[in-house]
Amino acid sequence: MKTNSLLLLVAVLCGSMAYAKEPLVTATGKVFHIYSVTAGKKGDRTCRNYYGDCLVFSSDKPVMSIAGVTFEKLSGQDKPGIIINLNAKERASLKEVSKSHLGQQIAIVYKDVIIHSPKIKTIIDSDQLQMTFCNKRNYEVVIKSLEGDIDGNDAVFKKEYDCDCTER
Repeated sequence: MKTNSLLLLVAVLCGSMAYAKEPLVTATGKVFHIYSVTAGKKGDRTCRNYYGDCLVFSSDKPVMSIAGVTFEKLSGQDKPGIIINLNAKERASLKEVSKSHLGQQIAIVYKDVIIHSPKIKTIIDSDQLQMTFCNKRNYEVVIKSLEGDIDGNDAVFKKEYDCDCTER
């Protein structure tokens, strides 16, 4: 009887989660790069647009990369997202990057587009990296690209992602 009660409790707790996870998807050949960034001034040729903000990469080389992405889609909220699963090496790299960039902003870049740019508030020691999107259309463009439904060309992806949508 205790086992059934425990299973019922787990089912109730899982049912009340804010996000619903979907099955794992592997995006072979897809790569996310993480860069150290600083705030820049609009009009500067080195600026990268991130939802109207100007960010400048601190270096031409990323501080880490995540290749052969395995991810889960998150749904059920106003801000959809993805959870990227990390291997042991990527987990260790993310821990070091978050430790060395504590209190600073980083940029997660896919196909030469900044898709997420959080400020590191704590050392991240996890085998999963979660990203949410302010713009549902941008989320859908990233998912379609990861799943191979958008041409592999970076320029095509960038044009689709930077649609100048008013919904944010």
